[in-house]
Amino acid sequence: MINLPTKAVTCCFHLVLVAVLLPLAAPSVGAVAAADEPRRVGSTHQLFLDDQLIASIDGLERVVNPPARHHANPALTWDQPWEGNCTIAWGSVLHDAKQKQFQMWYEVYNKFPKQGERSTMLCYATSSDGLTWQKPKLGLFEYLGSTANNIVFWGEPTGPANRDGTGLDACTIFLDPQPTAERKYRMYWYDSSAHGVRAATSPDGIHWTTIDGIRVAAGDRTTADYDAERKKYYVITRIPGRGLSTCGLWESNDGMDFEHVGEIVAPDEKDPPRTSFYGMVSFPYAGMRLGFLEFFFDRPIRKLNTQLVYSHDAHHWHRACDRQVFMNWGPPGSWEQAWVFPTQNPPIRIDDKLYIFYQARSTLHYGERPFGHIGSIGLAFLRVDGFASLDSLWTPGTVTTEPLLLEGKTLHVNAHARPGTVAAEVLDLSGNPLKGFSREDCQPMNRQDSINFALRWKNEHSLAELAGRPVRLRFHVQGAKLYSFWLE
Repeated sequence: MINLPTKAVTCCFHLVLVAVLLPLAAPSVGAVAAADEPRRVGSTHQLFLDDQLIASIDGLERVVNPPARHHANPALTWDQPWEGNCTIAWGSVLHDAKQKQFQMWYEVYNKFPKQGERSTMLCYATSSDGLTWQKPKLGLFEYLGSTANNIVFWGEPTGPANRDGTGLDACTIFLDPQPTAERKYRMYWYDSSAHGVRAATSPDGIHWTTIDGIRVAAGDRTTADYDAERKKYYVITRIPGRGLSTCGLWESNDGMDFEHVGEIVAPDEKDPPRTSFYGMVSFPYAGMRLGFLEFFFDRPIRKLNTQLVYSHDAHHWHRACDRQVFMNWGPPGSWEQAWVFPTQNPPIRIDDKLYIFYQARSTLHYGERPFGHIGSIGLAFLRVDGFASLDSLWTPGTVTTEPLLLEGKTLHVNAHARPGTVAAEVLDLSGNPLKGFSREDCQPMNRQDSINFALRWKNEHSLAELAGRPVRLRFHVQGAKLYSFWLE
């Protein structure tokens, strides 16, 4: 009989299993092992987003941790004639670590263009710190009688609907996984005049060549990328004929011919009435996939915020931590009072922080005359692995894992233990502490805040002594937030 805490609870979390329309691929690397096999845990960080490797939680609360907005936001806003009054992050931000430079592709959106103006265009900017941006005068497109602008793309006039630029929407830019001299970057965007998702390539992110034809006959709110683990290009966009804004998945081996996998996440009876999912950004993180879900409260609210979602196989997606808000709209009267959602790229790690660029608007969705939409782009910071945590403010709490095979010498944690403490012990499968690895033997993390703290035991006991032996870990947390653990 396993001796686990009698007060084990299901922690502030509900899993929403979403049906897909086609058979799923084999589980990805890092997916949970069979129920009767201990899970191997090594250098891959283990997050606490779900109960996949947790046997019990007692006295701890699982919470989503919103990123901290920079005090000088917005980081980039409309200050040029061709930008109208709305710069939005239906675009991407990439970081070149060697050059120490950020690149941003952002959309300018004028819902009510005047004679000679365009509704949407893609612009380009660079920054060394993510806060101060330069908008180079590229001389590529003549607009309002001048080429002194940073416009890099405005689609092609494939039909009457695109003559003023209304056909270009929701651009995603990423590095090509198999680059050539002429194709370092890929872009996917929704063309409303062609009623589908199209593609383009570029050698430098500035000069773009459109690929003929429709890649995905669906849209309009679209994101895309390449899944290196599964070796698949993918597009996430709305499913035609669904009658509701939900997130559908298309995949491709070559980035040209896409197949429909199915609907991967949709509102259900637990969501407020008249809500829908406007879009979703998916990215790899810690051996799984995380995502930002664009949650739309329709009339009369007409606002959008962001929830956190996750998946272990890129097909079945779940809402994290009982659907807590990850990024919410700002207070009344602020520049972000109506709409907050990250850019269409993964968070960017710089030192011990994740940089999350996001679009925000002060105007309600649908836009109204005379301004249409008023929007800018901001920057927020999240600690590494900081998406969710197990918290205990005053009373002590514990979390006990399922059986594990430990592949490493030292147990590391990412935790904020100020003013509290985090300790650990190693248990046998019956729940009894192993000699030399009890809580009393542990040298805990006390009154510290660290993204990488090594928990050690007295007498220099190493976890390598337990190699090949199934064990459980139990963490003791008080006055602290526990974000992740791993072995080295």
